Amino acid sequence: MNKITLTSISIAVATSSVQAVIVASDNFDVLASGTALDASADWNAKWQTASTQQNLYKADGSGAITLDMSIAEVNYHGIHQTGFTVGTGGATIALDFNYTHNGAGNPATGVNKTFFGPIISDQPQWWNGATQQLTIAQRGGAIGNTLPAAPWVENWVNHSTLGVAPTGGSASTSTNIAVVWSLSQGAGGTIEAVGTYTHAGGTTTSSMIDTGIANGTTIYGGFSTGWNDVGGSLENATNISSLNIDNFEIDVPVVPEPSSMALASLAALGLLRRRR
Repeated sequence: MNKITLTSISIAVATSSVQAVIVASDNFDVLASGTALDASADWNAKWQTASTQQNLYKADGSGAITLDMSIAEVNYHGIHQTGFTVGTGGATIALDFNYTHNGAGNPATGVNKTFFGPIISDQPQWWNGATQQLTIAQRGGAIGNTLPAAPWVENWVNHSTLGVAPTGGSASTSTNIAVVWSLSQGAGGTIEAVGTYTHAGGTTTSSMIDTGIANGTTIYGGFSTGWNDVGGSLENATNISSLNIDNFEIDVPVVPEPSSMALASLAALGLLRRRR
């Protein structure tokens, strides 16, 4: 005879009351080497400036997407075409990436230049709607996540911690960085976001930012190089020559209605009676 307490029932019901639904998932394994990300109907990958910027996100043939930063310029976005809303349980956008630094230190074009991170848009074609990014910037011997206001960049992590020698005179590639962008309904009526970065040096978490996009809006997630106000390529602005991106996923937790939770509790009570 098994003894089941009401406390254990309530814990079991509460534990099973929230389930994550995968809205979008792509590890890019189905794209042949050299195939543009735009070849997948799930993605819209566009550019900011000229026709030479088209389709620079390419499959590397080993289950990742690469971006040649020696060619790419500002605002190079990839938007997944599956829309979702941020409910009471929030939502997350996750991906893995690493980067290759050309070993030439800090570029002469300036400091704190963004080079990669998640993006959301209220339109599947990013140029038609409002967007918000939570990108990472590079400065000399370190990278850190950007903010829309002072201090502008925080959570600096040394390149050397990530396996990169930024002044070594030759290219070196970082270890993996796992990014999770957690979205929630803000009390002020707009979606709020916090970024968590897990890497060889540990885990860093960004300050909360207000995306300015209204709660309840259908949005689309993806990744972006961010905006850089310098001429030429993104490598010129950052000395980061390429990116590798993998394991993209959007999750939305689903919280059952109170009536559903009540039914689950009643079902558990029925189980209690049967086992007595």
